[in-house]
Amino acid sequence: MGTPMMGGYRLAFNFYFFKDGRIQRYSQKKRELFDFFDDKADEVDLFMRKNRLSHDKRGDLLRITAYYNQLK
Repeated sequence: MGTPMMGGYRLAFNFYFFKDGRIQRYSQKKRELFDFFDDKADEVDLFMRKNRLSHDKRGDLLRITAYYNQLK
């Protein structure tokens, strides 16, 4: 899981996304996640809210990314 931080856990590994022809590191900020999914950000946001997914949990992030890949 990771190390405890202020009552929660932070990811103990790094995620990278491919954008603009480059591999970019994900800094675990929700706004940055939507920047990676810019063309489908509204649909991904709705999916996250409907399924109560968090942008900083490993399993949730995998589901979000899989959903985005389905949209493409």
